[in-house]
Amino acid sequence: MIQRIQSLYLLLTSVASILFLSGDFLRFFNDSGAEVSIDYRGIWLAGTGEAPQMLESQVIIPAIGLLLIILPFIAIFLYKNRKMQVKFAIVSAILSAVLIAIMGWYAYSTGQNHQAVIVPGFRTFLPLILLLFSILAWLRIRKDENLVRSYDRLR
Repeated sequence: MIQRIQSLYLLLTSVASILFLSGDFLRFFNDSGAEVSIDYRGIWLAGTGEAPQMLESQVIIPAIGLLLIILPFIAIFLYKNRKMQVKFAIVSAILSAVLIAIMGWYAYSTGQNHQAVIVPGFRTFLPLILLLFSILAWLRIRKDENLVRSYDRLR
């Protein structure tokens, strides 16, 4: 049911995950002018005026990103089964926290390996927004479940 607020939060989680995977989410610059960027395909190094070359490919970030697109979207249509919807929201929140941890590790290790300074952008903060929307969806689903239980007690 799309008119419930948690459905909107779950939809925003999916949309934010699509935005996250659509470009570079971490960018670094070093003293020599080289740019290191990380996107869903891997780590790229581009010198001044050179074509970017892939240093390392990655699988875990795109896998988590795809799960963060699919799981909340499926949870929207589980409005009749709130217990399952809660589980999907919790898994989405956990995956968002894991994504934040992985991005932090990549930011630290890439900065150390290439003696580069991170330049934060919009996509750098999207995992925090994903986590926020997942937690808000979980809280609203739980509130609905408590409301239904209270009506059952009154009967």
